[in-house]
Amino acid sequence: MPPEPASQNAFFRRLIWWLLAGLLLVEVLHWWAANWVRVKAGDWMEERGLEFHVDHLRVSLLDLSVIAIDVKAENREGRGFSAHEVMLDYSWWQLLWGRAHLPKASVSGAYMDLQSYPGELYREWEVGGWNLGGGARQDRDFRLLIGRAQIRDSELCYLHKPIWSQATCAAIGKLQTDKFTLALWRKGDVPLNVDIAIGDLQVGDLLAWERGKSRYNTVIGSLEGTQVNFSWPSLNTDLNKFTAKYFIGCPPQRWADAIAGLQSLIGHCASARRLAAAGDMKFGFGRKARAQWRQLNGESVVLRHSDRLWQDWRAGVISISEFNFERPKKRLGWRRGFAQAFDWCPRHLRNANSHLCLRAANLDLPEKTVFDWNDRLKINTGASSINRGYLLDMARSTSHPIRANNGVFGPLQFHAKTRILSFAHLAIETANGCVPGGLWKKPDHCVSMVGLKSTEEFAFQFGSAEHNIDWGLSSGPLQLAQFSIGARGRPRAKLQDLRWRVIDTIGRNGPLSAQDFFIQSLSGCLPQDFLPSDWQPLCARLNSFSGQGHFAWQGGEDGYAILGKLRLHRLLLNDSAGAGNGLVIQQFESGDSLFKRKVTNNPWVATSQLPGIPQEVGDDNYGTEKGRLDQQNIDADKNPDDLGLATIENPNLEIKKLVLKKLAGCLTEGWKRLFYRANKNHENLPVCFDIRSLEQREPLFISWQQGIDLFVKKISVVSAEAKTKGGRKLFDLKKIDLPLARLRHRRTPDSESYIALPGANAEQLSGCFPGGRQVSSLNIHCVDVERLSLGDYSFVYFSQRNLIANMDDSAIQSVQLKNLSGENVFDLGRVLIPKLELLWSREKPTQSKIALQDVVADRVTLCIPWLAKTNKSIPTCVFGQDIHSVGQSGWSIEEVEFKEDFETVPMLQLGRVFTKRTSFSPNTLDFYGLNIDDVLLCGLRSYSSENNEDMGLADCIETPQISFSDSWAKLGIDSGAPRLDLGPLKSKPIAFWQKGSGYLEAGVQSLSWSRFIWDSGAEFSVSNLSLQNIRVCTRDTGLAVTVDKLSRARAGDSHHCFGVDKLSMSGLQKIKLSHPWSVQGSVELVGLSIPRKNLGPLKIPKFEIDNISLQGESLAKASGARGCMPGGY
Repeated sequence: MPPEPASQNAFFRRLIWWLLAGLLLVEVLHWWAANWVRVKAGDWMEERGLEFHVDHLRVSLLDLSVIAIDVKAENREGRGFSAHEVMLDYSWWQLLWGRAHLPKASVSGAYMDLQSYPGELYREWEVGGWNLGGGARQDRDFRLLIGRAQIRDSELCYLHKPIWSQATCAAIGKLQTDKFTLALWRKGDVPLNVDIAIGDLQVGDLLAWERGKSRYNTVIGSLEGTQVNFSWPSLNTDLNKFTAKYFIGCPPQRWADAIAGLQSLIGHCASARRLAAAGDMKFGFGRKARAQWRQLNGESVVLRHSDRLWQDWRAGVISISEFNFERPKKRLGWRRGFAQAFDWCPRHLRNANSHLCLRAANLDLPEKTVFDWNDRLKINTGASSINRGYLLDMARSTSHPIRANNGVFGPLQFHAKTRILSFAHLAIETANGCVPGGLWKKPDHCVSMVGLKSTEEFAFQFGSAEHNIDWGLSSGPLQLAQFSIGARGRPRAKLQDLRWRVIDTIGRNGPLSAQDFFIQSLSGCLPQDFLPSDWQPLCARLNSFSGQGHFAWQGGEDGYAILGKLRLHRLLLNDSAGAGNGLVIQQFESGDSLFKRKVTNNPWVATSQLPGIPQEVGDDNYGTEKGRLDQQNIDADKNPDDLGLATIENPNLEIKKLVLKKLAGCLTEGWKRLFYRANKNHENLPVCFDIRSLEQREPLFISWQQGIDLFVKKISVVSAEAKTKGGRKLFDLKKIDLPLARLRHRRTPDSESYIALPGANAEQLSGCFPGGRQVSSLNIHCVDVERLSLGDYSFVYFSQRNLIANMDDSAIQSVQLKNLSGENVFDLGRVLIPKLELLWSREKPTQSKIALQDVVADRVTLCIPWLAKTNKSIPTCVFGQDIHSVGQSGWSIEEVEFKEDFETVPMLQLGRVFTKRTSFSPNTLDFYGLNIDDVLLCGLRSYSSENNEDMGLADCIETPQISFSDSWAKLGIDSGAPRLDLGPLKSKPIAFWQKGSGYLEAGVQSLSWSRFIWDSGAEFSVSNLSLQNIRVCTRDTGLAVTVDKLSRARAGDSHHCFGVDKLSMSGLQKIKLSHPWSVQGSVELVGLSIPRKNLGPLKIPKFEIDNISLQGESLAKASGARGCMPGGY
């Protein structure tokens, strides 16, 4: 039966009351729990120096949650924490076990103060106003776990005392974590260890700034991370995955002041639209700083200086795999890298107005890349490629910026210590555009390049004046199809088809070198804006230039150069991009060449004897000689090429071959200053040239240490001319053809010279030494030779001990050596010498020989300036005409003149000089049967005293002839012999003479001696001197003494003049012509006649005077006199 309605209603009423009572009991329990939590929390806070306040607190026992509204805790200084709302979920199970484990926590509108200050050993911390270091140090072992945590619209401010005066704050729009763990541990005096672990982390709208400033230093739009671990104080951070969006940060200096490990970040700003990293990420700071990840991807990643608007580097898209950085090892590297729109802006390429960046549209680094700072910066990468590359000026817009397309690069290496950047190989398809010039205050320069390819290592060295490093380039085989460069709006310099096998201008403690190069064409001007002003402009047009073989150059005192085979089709050096005037080189070719500034061995020690020089002659000069080629044994019909001239053992310069078709034109001002930059004065240097058909078919050797030694075979030139800027010729060659030439001149320790021209044939040669230079004792500045033909084997060798010459079939028309004033110091004209052989040896005089046959010359001039320095009374120049040989070794010269200088009146004139034979003795050159006609000697007053001029003596003497017909006349050629040593002499009448009148007329009918010796000055010695019919007429007589009258003179016919029928000096006598004029010895006068006014002459038959001298006002003085006076006295 159904229940009664009243009973049912009562049950429901009781149930409702029980429910209401239960709810009331729960609410009471909630109120009690909330109040208990408020009291306990307040007490706990108060114990830690915090004043706690909460407007509303609710503890739910049903849903196991705690809600607090407007929570606030502060210490006495006003620091603490606050929150608008705090929501916590708890677990009875975890509470019963005493664990701080919250399934969920949420905070909004929170604020917390965080600060640290120096402690006794470590820094002490204050968190939310709670001083963790206050009171006695306590051991801690606390662990907080939050299953899910969320923070919204909250702020955290940290103050690093005492360094910071204001705190740094961070505002968090939203922070959400899963599996959050906080562990605090400390035991003893060790610092508090804080470990934070987060399963999943999400941060939105994070802002950081310095309190008191309105500008943010860090902004993160969104940040996500998984498996995040952070440790204090090590600052080690580990993540499994990390993503940041809209990130920008500029760490201020105060961060590095607090954490020194951040110093390297200060002054830089980083930003990214998106940055994601994943896989075993580890970060550390300080001395053991490290960073690593497996994969990082980024978008719009930028790094720049905080005080600059433009980036240091930037990547539109970037990807880096297997990244690793360890500060103790000073290494940074990654396994693979890729970037799009990648910019790198080197610090040397920017200033206040320009900011140059290298941009790669696509940069691929598929292999390992390493940065190493152990010995300054070293960079190593694997192969890489760039789709498009640019050079941009971010600070100003540039039309048509330079762009490189399709660049492929082998492994890269860079070492900051050597400043060398190298690639294992490289290739760039094209590059064109303009390089901004604002950085260098220059106009923009535009370039174009096609087909750059290097199949082996390519290295570039960046120069540095601070570190004394030069710019340099080194590579293996390289090709460049086209290249051009020029200022914007100006004509460009263009290069086509450049190739080489090897080039190395870096040196690396070795020579600069190259191997097998080629240039098809080069035209245009070097950019003027990068040249010194006095070099501008430098322009050139080159066609087909190649080098085959090895080329090397080493600078310094022991420098050298090695040149392979060179070939040039055409080169024009001028000052305009067009054809224009300038210097043209056509069809130049040279063989292998060698240049050495110094040679290791003595170049004057040869292993073979100079041909034509007897071995005993050269023993002192050449060391151990091998073989002997005596001139007397040379086969006249032998080919000069077979004569075996001694080669130069250690040349400074060797050129195996040289051919030049044309060198014509003048150097323009820019090229002239470039080539002669070491010389400030260019007036005496060659600038204009005209060389046609120069050929050197056989090797040329030159050595110049201690002298000059030259050897060349088969050299010819149709014409060659060089002039100075003013038009003065420095050399002029025409129709030169020499089958072989050897020139050897040694200065020290013993001077010697050797010239060999076997089979010679030259048309015209003239040249001058540059810069006003004069060489040899003759002061030679210029050389002029016309039509020199020396057949067979011809040579000249002379030294201080030897003179050897062989001229063979000579036919010289003119040889002139000139000084700086243009005067001939040596002049030999119209010469025909079918045979001339000279051999003189001081050590072995028995070998000396002179052989002359049909020697003919129209004129000869020789000037030796240094003679005037030793004795001004000696003539320095001799001039002669119509020279020809007589017999085996005799010769004849017409119209000979001796002068002190080129422009002075001759001191000695000879109508004709003739000798029957000529020979050498150890110290003299001997002439047998010497006859001299028409002698006129002037300058006697230079040998006598000044008072003798008052006596009225004439300055010159003349005679039709003096003869040594049956005796020798010796000319000293060494200091061991007198200058003149003359045998028996016979002369025709000799008269004193000079232009004008008023001088004392004097003369002698004949002069003879048995020997005459003169060394220098105004003294000489004479043996058995005899003078016949001396006549001296005073001015008042009006009578003249001439050669013609003297020839008719007879004994006793002096009339109104002084006369001596015979003056003799027996034996050896010394005569001094200087002040006082004197004779040391006895003078015998026979037939002395002294004129008297209005009376007949006084006749003295014989008179002897001892040691006579003429000086002062007295006529004569003598130590003794003997004779008989005529009757009546």
